[in-house]
Amino acid sequence: MTFKDKCGQIVTCKNCKIEFVYSLKNRVFCSVHCRDTYNWYKPKMSVCKKIENIDGEVWKIIPGYQKYMVSSIGRIKSVDKKWLTGEGYTALRQSPERILRTHLIHGYLKVALCKNGIEKGFAVHRLVAAAFIPNPSGKPQVNHINGIKYDNRVENLEWVTGKENVNHAIKIGLWKKKRKKRVYLNDDHKREVVVLYKSGIPILKISETLGVPYTSVYSVVKKYKSGASVFIKGRKVLSNEYGHIVKLREEGVCLSEVSKMYGVSPATISLIVKKYKHIQKVG
Repeated sequence: MTFKDKCGQIVTCKNCKIEFVYSLKNRVFCSVHCRDTYNWYKPKMSVCKKIENIDGEVWKIIPGYQKYMVSSIGRIKSVDKKWLTGEGYTALRQSPERILRTHLIHGYLKVALCKNGIEKGFAVHRLVAAAFIPNPSGKPQVNHINGIKYDNRVENLEWVTGKENVNHAIKIGLWKKKRKKRVYLNDDHKREVVVLYKSGIPILKISETLGVPYTSVYSVVKKYKSGASVFIKGRKVLSNEYGHIVKLREEGVCLSEVSKMYGVSPATISLIVKKYKHIQKVG
């Protein structure tokens, strides 16, 4: 029978079994809703397959995300979901469970979970630890025992503090503690830095000239500019420095400047000058 012969006749809907008038738009189903329900949702529900577990794999619901599960070997899956949709919410739709895709970021596997329409990223090893490993002490970090960041099996994870995590990384050789050799400037170097800086030489040029780190020179200059003593507090002025102190005073350098240069009080500088002049007179 051709379409022209069948057009206008009363036929039965293949989905809801209701009679309707055969036309160009409606040939097998009485509406688009019946067509979608029959051709899409029902076959979709019939082919839903359960994910096969690997030997010894255990699944648990992720705390706070009831639509997702995490396994003891570090796999994440969405659970089998069913909901109503369509006109009047009469069509049943089902989404099969599936393994979520993970992304390797800085050596760690990350996964995105959705809740109330808001997507958020999580580290897989933290999800495994939260679901399977008790944390009575409330330790904040999760450590990989064998040092492999993407090995998220339960037996390879443990809750640790930040200090324990760093110590473990050093112990197994993942992180080598680099100690920078500190450079300590003595008073002669500091005095030379101040003299060069006062003469207008930049800090970088001073560090290159003296062969000391830029930060050490900058620290001395910063203290000098703030008015603080750049020398060791409580130091004793050596007898061979008396002549230079007296010379500075004779050149007109004020007591405060000289005291800063030698790391002693202005009263000490004044006493040294008087004592040195007295020794010269007696001699």
